[in-house]
Amino acid sequence: MVRCGGEVTRNNLADIQNLDSWKRQRPEIRKRFLYPLGLDPMPPKTPIRARITGELQRDGYRVENVVNAACRHRDCALAARRDARRIGR
Repeated sequence: MVRCGGEVTRNNLADIQNLDSWKRQRPEIRKRFLYPLGLDPMPPKTPIRARITGELQRDGYRVENVVNAACRHRDCALAARRDARRIGR
């Protein structure tokens, strides 16, 4: 994968001279980029069942721990949000 990634990086934009050549080559470049990542073809979209499992409250904002319960491996993320109650909105 590293070798393939290096090859794609070196060769991707070598033949692009103007906007027309970019538009012509873009689909193939995109495919060469996504294939090693397992994203060509793109996997089907899954439903999102987000659940907040924790929260850290600060002055004017909060950080929430968000888990996507629909996935088998449980995608996790942190979401920083302005606290509308504290900034008068």
